[in-house]
Amino acid sequence: MAKFLIYKTAANGEFLIPQTGFVTVLQASSVRTDINYVSPNDNDQLQLVHAADTDKLVQDFIKDKFKEMAETSWTNAIIDITADCPIEITDIILG
Repeated sequence: MAKFLIYKTAANGEFLIPQTGFVTVLQASSVRTDINYVSPNDNDQLQLVHAADTDKLVQDFIKDKFKEMAETSWTNAIIDITADCPIEITDIILG
């Protein structure tokens, strides 16, 4: 069964971030964190757009949530991270 993080933005709605197939979570710039996937699809990256982050807080937060998700029961397939994220994510874009 697939597991997902869910994030709700004020302007752009609700996003599902899949755990399955993720390879790396890297801060691409001070305002973007990328989640890279191994996938047969053309879109193998999610770009998380956020406020300025000089300490890689979003990167570390997403990594920690993926670890937490891996340790939870398969019956808990979705974890809402909206309220917990240390810096607001304003958009999620397929890369």
